[in-house]
Formats: sequence, C-alpha cells, structure tokens
Amino acid sequence: MYNNDFIGNRQDSREWKDEAQIIHESDKIIRQTGERLLICRPPYWEYKGEYKGVECNLVLDGLGKFTRSYGPWPDLSTELRAGYEQYCRLEGTIAVGGKEYVLENGYGIHDIIAL
Repeated sequence: MYNNDFIGNRQDSREWKDEAQIIHESDKIIRQTGERLLICRPPYWEYKGEYKGVECNLVLDGLGKFTRSYGPWPDLSTELRAGYEQYCRLEGTIAVGGKEYVLENGYGIHDIIAL
C-alpha cells in the first residue's frame, strides 16, 4: 500500500452527520455510514465498504470471551468510559490503488467503546 490519509474503517459517530443509519433485522444489526457497513451478528462481524480510497470486505469471527477492558455499560455515566474488546479471526480482502490484498488466517479485534 502507499502512504495516504486512511486511518481505519471505523464508524466514528462524530462523522455521521445526517448520513448514518441503523437497520435492525431479525438476525443482525447493520450500521451504515456513507458507503461503509458494519454488520453485527455476534460472534461474527462484517466490515464492508470504501473509505478514502480503501475498500474493505472483512469478516471477523470471535475467539473466546470478550474483555470488558473499558468497563460495563451501566457504569458509563459515573466512570466516563465503557466498552469491550473481542479478539477475532479475520479473513477477507482490502483493495487500494487497483490492487487487492487477500487476508487469510489473520487476527483482529472488534471493539465497541464510549469515552
């Protein structure tokens, strides 16, 4: 890949403005921000879409128990942080500059945090 402004495929709520959607279906929740999708159906998560010239099509599969590294949700108002991390297997593709990179047997972390 090359040096550019790409930071991550996160769906930062500060970027949502009026384009964010949360779609509830019987077997999953889809968060869509512009061209990016996060499809939640634990213990699987899919990240799809394009951001700053980088196209992702990734599937994460949860490994073991999650870690409440940021604290439980009920404590958010008093502790000013909450969330978890889930270690995952990772597979899929990342494409940039006309070249596709295939990821097999990779590892990643799915996290949801509020600070």
